[in-house]
Amino acid sequence: MKDKYTFLILLAVVAYITLFMYLADNISFWLEDEKRCFEVMEFWSFLKNHTHIILFQLLFLVMGFQLLKSLYTGLLELKRLQELSKVVELLKVKTYKNLVVIDTNEKIAFNLLDKIVVSKPVLSMSKSDKRSIFFHEKGHLLSKDSFKIIFAKIGLLLFPNLIKEKLLKRYVLFLEANADRYASRYVKKTDLAKTILQLKSTNTHYPMANNFTEERLKVLLEGKTPRVPWSVYVLIGFLLAFFILVLLYKTCFCGVM
Repeated sequence: MKDKYTFLILLAVVAYITLFMYLADNISFWLEDEKRCFEVMEFWSFLKNHTHIILFQLLFLVMGFQLLKSLYTGLLELKRLQELSKVVELLKVKTYKNLVVIDTNEKIAFNLLDKIVVSKPVLSMSKSDKRSIFFHEKGHLLSKDSFKIIFAKIGLLLFPNLIKEKLLKRYVLFLEANADRYASRYVKKTDLAKTILQLKSTNTHYPMANNFTEERLKVLLEGKTPRVPWSVYVLIGFLLAFFILVLLYKTCFCGVM
């Protein structure tokens, strides 16, 4: 399953930042334009000829706020990763290359940046379960999904919460399905499905075997491929269209400037 989802999210983030930077580059010009025009024009005439510029300025303020919020969330995410790494280090009992075993009673398996972390109870599971978990997590590791999730959580924060939450959930499902597909090269799909059900009750913020259980089983057993939602294409199209709009109508319509 080709990972065009990550590329499209990256494209949306780049389009957002490009539009914001272009708006920022024109703010001083627009303020000077409005100052000069307001001095010689009636209010309603001024408003009529500068509505689009006022809209661009409001958009700049909203986008700037979202950008600051995203940067702040990025710092919090880095702090949370550091804290989680410390917890893993404290609970660590064994290390095999990039596989870390931690001492906890829960059945846990997840990726932490460049490592696979599993709990001791996972090692007590059946051979087929351990193979299913290992190859699923290895699929995440090879695709660098832990890094992708961090990027998506920060990047998608640039957009409204309704869009962010929907896209993030679909994106995690997409990455889970990719990891399952990788694991199915080495274990039977039925064995992998049984393991997914066993780990259903486990909770974590990182891609692992409990996320979207029902949806993953449909993908795995019925061959239903998770598709990139149309909202991603609409979002990118909206950003690009708005950028073109600003390029075409970046000056006022009154001709005073």
